[in-house]
Amino acid sequence: MSLKKRFDVSLKQKMMIPLLASVLVSALLAMPLVQWELEELRSGFIATNVRDKQGEIERSIERAAQEALEKAAVFTRLPVVRNAYDIAHQGDMDAEADPYAQQARDLLRQELDAATQGFADAAGQPMKLHFHLPNGRSLVRLWRDRQVQRNGAWVDISDDISGFRPTVLDVNRTGQPVRGIEVGRGGFVVRGVAPIKSETGRQLGSVEMLADFEQLFQAAAGTGQQLLLYINADLLQVANRLQDPQKYPVLDNRYVLVSGTSAGQVEKMVSLDLLEKGSLGREIRQAEGALALAAFPVNDYRGNQIGVTVLATDTSGVNAGIRGVFTVLGAITALIMLLIVGINYFTTRAITGPIEKTVAMIRAMGRGRLDSRLHMESSDEIGQMAKTMDQFADNLQNQVVVALQSLAQGDLTYEAKPFDDEDLIGNALLKTREDLNRIVGDILAATEQIAAGSGQVSSSSQSLSQGATESAASLEQITSSMTEMASQTKTNAENAGQANILAGQTKEVALRGNEQMQDMVTAMAEITESGQN
Repeated sequence: MSLKKRFDVSLKQKMMIPLLASVLVSALLAMPLVQWELEELRSGFIATNVRDKQGEIERSIERAAQEALEKAAVFTRLPVVRNAYDIAHQGDMDAEADPYAQQARDLLRQELDAATQGFADAAGQPMKLHFHLPNGRSLVRLWRDRQVQRNGAWVDISDDISGFRPTVLDVNRTGQPVRGIEVGRGGFVVRGVAPIKSETGRQLGSVEMLADFEQLFQAAAGTGQQLLLYINADLLQVANRLQDPQKYPVLDNRYVLVSGTSAGQVEKMVSLDLLEKGSLGREIRQAEGALALAAFPVNDYRGNQIGVTVLATDTSGVNAGIRGVFTVLGAITALIMLLIVGINYFTTRAITGPIEKTVAMIRAMGRGRLDSRLHMESSDEIGQMAKTMDQFADNLQNQVVVALQSLAQGDLTYEAKPFDDEDLIGNALLKTREDLNRIVGDILAATEQIAAGSGQVSSSSQSLSQGATESAASLEQITSSMTEMASQTKTNAENAGQANILAGQTKEVALRGNEQMQDMVTAMAEITESGQN
């Protein structure tokens, strides 16, 4: 089978195959693009969630720090607070066991006990209110009965915190409040530190309110999310309570896990590279399965990076949505192909139906049946084609068939009117009629000429017979010749009759007969002349 015949398909297939192929190819070409777009959408969705979560945590920290500052500011102008600081300033503030400082501590504990107890009853946790001396020493921590623990025993002293509490130093140096995250002995702490001044504006010290960073941090985790908190390992000298590697694992001596997950599985997926890049800015990576990891820095109140937050997000819902989109796209593609098949079916029926009728009509005309008509009333191109075919059949029947029937009946007077010079059928019929009329005219003229020659032969024969009778006695030889001539004359007469019968034959035969008769007449004339002599 040749390649041409192999691809010789029907009109329905010619219309359907390109459409289906175009849809299929478009779908195949679109799938990678759609997949890429969906992956971009997925990445964008995760990035948006991470950005929102980072912003949520930062806003929560800012809000907690602001609330802590506002609570601390309530105590900055209380008379009892100013009186306590006036007492502390009378002694040696550089001495941790100074009695004036101890007197000030006792006064604050006694006078503010009702306030701290009321806060604890309402909040369910102690009020972590801390007063500082202007030289960076602690005056009193109101949530404790004693200040610090040394050698296993609690002591009530003004311990030096200047080595790891820059917030206290900044507030007492500038006289301006600060708020935000600071690293303490237990790790990250949200603080609001306000200056305490005398009525004349002299810097007396500072007071701070602490917020639980761990509680705030874990509260930020949403559904399908887990938060991990890492602190820079070089801050362990300050956060000495985090120095137990069994409880707070150290990653490559660079980061310490402060807060992790209950199952401990996400921690195994966190790499040093992720934390390093997360310390500089937001970093997002795809982990095992449907888990996405994002890391972003934790900054202190000065904006310095002090740790890294890791957000683990379950993206199974997003992945299911992407699969759903692919399923919908596949279903839409299949539906489009079905619609194309249906539309093509009805469209090709509207086209091939008239074409099949037209083919049947042409085949009937090829068998000589010129009475077939399509009779389509449609005004579209198919209807115009059908009307044109009907007009063609009408013209063929009225012009050719009528002319042929006239010829069959011997009528050469039929009319042939060509439409123009390019009308092959009309011009051929016209030429046929003219040629036949001319031939018939020539035949009639030849017939008349033959008839005239026959009459002349008959007259010459009678004269010859009379002359032969008169000279019979003297011219036996002439008589014999006349007898032969009579026989020839009879033959000529028979030939003349036969010529009359064959008048319908061709002009060439008639002319040849006429020439023979002329020769015979000439011969008879010569014989007659010889007889008379």
